[in-house]
Amino acid sequence: MVTPPQAPDTPSAALNAALMASPQWRQADAQVRIAQAEYDTAKAQVLAQLQTQPAYQQALARKQQDAQKVESLKAKDPAPSIERAAPIATAKLDAAQAVTQMESAALLADPQASAAKIKLDVAIARRDEARQAAQAALPKSTPNAAR
Repeated sequence: MVTPPQAPDTPSAALNAALMASPQWRQADAQVRIAQAEYDTAKAQVLAQLQTQPAYQQALARKQQDAQKVESLKAKDPAPSIERAAPIATAKLDAAQAVTQMESAALLADPQASAAKIKLDVAIARRDEARQAAQAALPKSTPNAAR
């Protein structure tokens, strides 16, 4: 879906213009992009290492098997009973949660990934502060100003 262009006098357009004019926001946004790239790199390294571990491989296999069971059930019966679908869906969710927990634990245990995540969070907070400052500096519109 394509978002229609906004009129220049809408609050969103005014805020976007203020952000683009703000050196603080542009710098903060650039820092977020850098921090995101660093975190993505660290995360990819951690997950690549995790994929070599048998326990993680087993958890992924279980997740895929349970997902296939759900799809198989859907193919056989588009509207299965709760009694039939619940155990299969619960198993799929449990398997996905196990994989997510393993990934989260590995990311938290890795010093580089943890540091990169903190750096990203700080950069996002600074960008949010710059956005709030730009928004606060916008002139307040009054409902009767056009009359």
